[in-house]
Amino acid sequence: MGFARASAVLIGLGIAFLAAEVALRFWRNHLAKSDQMEPGLVRQDRSLGWKLSPGWTGKHHHHDFSV
Repeated sequence: MGFARASAVLIGLGIAFLAAEVALRFWRNHLAKSDQMEPGLVRQDRSLGWKLSPGWTGKHHHHDFSV
C-alpha cells in the first residue's frame, strides 16, 4: 500500500510540474510578444552601442505600460 501512495504522489507532482512549465512558457512568450515600439526610438552609437534619438515621437507599448 505504501508503494501505491508514493507512486501516486510522485505522479501527481510530475503532472503539477509539467503544468507549471507549460503555463510559465506560455506567459514568457506572451510577455516577449507584448513589446511593440514604433521605429526610430533608438539608434546605433559608436561608443554606447545604442542611444535614444533626439526629438523622436511615437508610441512604445508593453504588457504593463504604454507611452
